Amino acid sequence: MKLRALLHLCGGLLSVAFWLSADSVSALTPSRTQENVQRKAVVVAHDGKLYNKSHGDDSAEAHFMQVYFLLEGAVAGRVPVSLEPNQTEPDGWLARGTFAEWNTLQMINFVTQSGRELAKIFDNAGCAEVFGLTGNTDGCVELGSEPRRSGKVRDDYALLVPVFAREGENYKGGFVRVTADGPTVRPQEDADAAQRTATGGGKLGYDLILVVDATASMEKWFRPTMRALRSFIRTLKSEIGSGELEAPFNVGLLFYRDRKSEQDCSIGYLTRWAVDLTSNIESVGDALEQEREADCGSDEIAEAVYDALNRSLQDPKWNDGHFKVVLLVGDAPPHPPGSHSKNPLGFTAEAITEMAGASNVRLLTFKIGLDDADEFENLAHGGSEEVQGRFRALEPNPLAYEEALLKALREEWGLLTKANKIVQAGIDRSQLQKNPGVAQAAGIQLDAYELPIIVANLPPSSSGKAPPEFVEGWVSKKIQQKLAVGEFIFIDRRQVQLFANVIETIALRAQDGIAEGSDVFINSLRSSLAQMLNVQPDQLFRSGESLESMMRKANILPFRTTVLRFSAEEVNQWKPADFERLNKILSEKTELLRAHAQKPGNQHLFGSRPHVYVPRDLFP
Repeated sequence: MKLRALLHLCGGLLSVAFWLSADSVSALTPSRTQENVQRKAVVVAHDGKLYNKSHGDDSAEAHFMQVYFLLEGAVAGRVPVSLEPNQTEPDGWLARGTFAEWNTLQMINFVTQSGRELAKIFDNAGCAEVFGLTGNTDGCVELGSEPRRSGKVRDDYALLVPVFAREGENYKGGFVRVTADGPTVRPQEDADAAQRTATGGGKLGYDLILVVDATASMEKWFRPTMRALRSFIRTLKSEIGSGELEAPFNVGLLFYRDRKSEQDCSIGYLTRWAVDLTSNIESVGDALEQEREADCGSDEIAEAVYDALNRSLQDPKWNDGHFKVVLLVGDAPPHPPGSHSKNPLGFTAEAITEMAGASNVRLLTFKIGLDDADEFENLAHGGSEEVQGRFRALEPNPLAYEEALLKALREEWGLLTKANKIVQAGIDRSQLQKNPGVAQAAGIQLDAYELPIIVANLPPSSSGKAPPEFVEGWVSKKIQQKLAVGEFIFIDRRQVQLFANVIETIALRAQDGIAEGSDVFINSLRSSLAQMLNVQPDQLFRSGESLESMMRKANILPFRTTVLRFSAEEVNQWKPADFERLNKILSEKTELLRAHAQKPGNQHLFGSRPHVYVPRDLFP
């Protein structure tokens, strides 16, 4: 027994000595890749902790998507990390499983969804490649899917995919759906669901923007529109009172006319918001009753339809968790993209429907008169099935128009009512998408038109099941020959600013080389960079060393470049044209880099550190 106790005591002493030695080592080595880039960790768990030591429970919160730099010396399932690169003392320890390793400065971000399938992530590169080429997923395991854009498109929305590897046309990475709001970062679908609960009490709502032609020929259509809207309101009150599902309903009103006519009269305005999106529906009826048509017509048949739709899509503060609809009423076609004086931004029906689809807005179009109706129809039917609208071309008969408008509004309310019954039945988006029969089993009949629209507007998890926060796998760069991702460098804003200052200095010194030759260029560049980098001038441009190599050693350029790979020996052979070329390239890069670093909405706070996306091709 004494021997066993002695062995136990020795084991305990050895364990204490191990922990003491692990935490007493203050100088650690940054962990680097073969490319000499310090490895990084991205926190992918909401309950992540930054431990004070390699053992024990003392910790602080490790913010979701916080970036840390890895150090060598992992101990007992924890890895030492620092908040800044190239440190030798850890700021804390992360538990394995709460972060994803990120061995590159590059991030990819999904670009426009039109004309391709939604990107999906698979458990192997082969499935990603086949899906990218054909859209086929047979026999493949889908780990996640790019979320369809919903709500008003905002600069603070991002689909982040840390890149781990690159193989042909595929990336290995992980989906993280997030909205950055100050230091708080949450999965996008969680954020959407929380917003729905806050704004609608767990029910889907309806946002309707009326876009009405107010040119000289339209005055007699205002009253039928007002009557249809007020009749619709009476219907809603009746249905709600009889026990139908109550839901939030908001309406806004935008009038449009045209750009100034060459005639000697005033059209008055191009577009005008009479009522912003509001739950006070009566105010819209009042505005319709008070509006008067323009004093004169335009000098063309076409009118500012596209300008009005552009404003109706971009200006409103659309509510998350609401059906979003723009209802257009007009008696004339839009100005074509070639009409530079009346359509200076070159809008097309395709551009408008793409804009609407990106915000999950459906277009209902009413063309008064049967002529020139093609563009109105293209606007309603040009989007994907999830945002298919309704189109009607009507004889100029106010009574027929009023009846058709009221019918469309009632159909839309019926669509929303069905969706809320599905939510009430506990059916979420993925369930309905995989098996439309679950709605019929709940006594809710959906036709082919209604199904994709309702699927696109349902909460992602009505049953309360949280979507995965991070899924690692393979995703294709291109899907059916259309680019799906673009490469970005996700970088500390301060590093972008420092790098822009450095390359601007090189560009300015290149001007010295144009006038005075290579010796002046090298000497002036040595002096300028030495001061900026806090090194001795003779440490720069050592014999045979390229400028890129020196900048990488100084951690100003932690990735390879194709422009700065010249040495002093090479510069000695340069002519003025070579210096001019270098100056032009670097000056353009500097301007664009600074624009991205200062662009509103491009800054993302992860923890307390501002980062920005910069397209990879902006770096020289």
